[in-house]
Amino acid sequence: IVVVGTNDSTVVAFKAENGRMLWSFPCGGAVKASIAFDAKRNLAIWGSHDGKFYGVDVLSGKEIFSIKTGNTVYSTPLVVDDFLYVASTDKFLYVFDLEKKEIVRKIRTHGKLYSSPRLIDGLVYFGSNDGMVRVLDPKTNELCNTLALPERITCGITKSKTENLFYAKTYDDQIFAFSSV
Repeated sequence: IVVVGTNDSTVVAFKAENGRMLWSFPCGGAVKASIAFDAKRNLAIWGSHDGKFYGVDVLSGKEIFSIKTGNTVYSTPLVVDDFLYVASTDKFLYVFDLEKKEIVRKIRTHGKLYSSPRLIDGLVYFGSNDGMVRVLDPKTNELCNTLALPERITCGITKSKTENLFYAKTYDDQIFAFSSV
């Protein structure tokens, strides 16, 4: 199944083998980032410009949950075990328990979040428009480290497999490399 978001406020699922549409789900705003998948619960998960993040059954297109944030969700959510991490431009990273279907933590930053959270070496990394790289331990959902950069971080943090360096792209198109956070 291929699931894609659109600028016309719709998420659509297609059968990969033949391109046949399986379902269409209307949102209240455009879906600008990629769709995340939760294989354990068979969910497609995304954020929308309507300020919500959605979880929908992959096969049926039936809504399982929708959670309102304080502003646009411009990034791709991250599923780690039973938790979902969603960055919002309301300056919060939402930690959502996928089993209980409830927010268990909101981590406040001092800048809007456009950077998709990423799982690297067992930890969740995310950047924000306050120039901070934050690291979260998904076992405790507590922040375990931070790093200040001189510019707004708008893309997901990545790590080189060969050089053991982390990379962060900023709003002014600079790329910063660092060895640890």
